[in-house]
Amino acid sequence: MTSVPRSWLSGVIAGAVLFGAVAARPAAQIPLPAPAPSQTGTLELLLDQGRRLFDGFQYDQALPLFDRLILALAPAPGGQGQRPDLLIQALELRARSRFALGDTQGAEQDFSALLGLNPSHKLGAGISPRVVNAFESVRKVVVGQVELSLVPAG
Repeated sequence: MTSVPRSWLSGVIAGAVLFGAVAARPAAQIPLPAPAPSQTGTLELLLDQGRRLFDGFQYDQALPLFDRLILALAPAPGGQGQRPDLLIQALELRARSRFALGDTQGAEQDFSALLGLNPSHKLGAGISPRVVNAFESVRKVVVGQVELSLVPAG
């Protein structure tokens, strides 16, 4: 049997440990470039990937995808976004992801931005009552209601 030098063996072990540390690094730490806004297919694919991660309870990995998508779809100041339907979906999913991760302030900011785009937005069925309560409390502040009465009536 051939003996293996200890220096070689310790190098292999150090390489394996280093590889394991790199492979175990969460995807959220790897900066990803924002897609070009003209790539509608890419944006829809990004939303689908984020939704799959969200549905798999991998909220921390879904957040960077929603961040990229929202950044790409955000309207220019004074302008209108190119795909408000995708932006609304991304904001809702990012808000729900943030809420699941304990970032209620971030979730409220996303719900507020969502309601700024679509004040009549409703959350779908099967969503946690805690998330619905957070959404409705933001709606009360952002949308509000006004009651008018005229004297004389008419």
